[in-house]
Amino acid sequence: MTSTKQKEANGHNALLSTGPITLRKKAVVSRNAIKHGIFANDLIINAGDGREDELEYHALFNDLQKDLGPVGRMEKIAINYWRLRRLIRYETGEIRRRLDNFKENAIDILLNNDFYSQFEPVLEYYNYDDDISSG
Repeated sequence: MTSTKQKEANGHNALLSTGPITLRKKAVVSRNAIKHGIFANDLIINAGDGREDELEYHALFNDLQKDLGPVGRMEKIAINYWRLRRLIRYETGEIRRRLDNFKENAIDILLNNDFYSQFEPVLEYYNYDDDISSG
């Protein structure tokens, strides 16, 4: 249960939360609900990075009708199947993006960390033509 003091603090904090002010930030947050498109009102996304091919959807619909020989409600099955494919594409891309960012950030931290700069390199690199004398 929320105390009176917490309610007052929440009310005060809410007055400070004005949301985005600049046009750039407003444009960014306007797309918050369209990250993956699974709940998009339009069946076919025809703009932006997630653009889809309407002919591909109709081919999917026809293949499902041919393979399953349904009676009724086929369109709903096709729509849900189409959105599931969209969600899988989004999920795969998001995982790939996060893995790429993780790798880049880890390398960046390793190379730019002051802790490692105090040590001398352990490995020396030689060219094929270098004279490598022992000891």
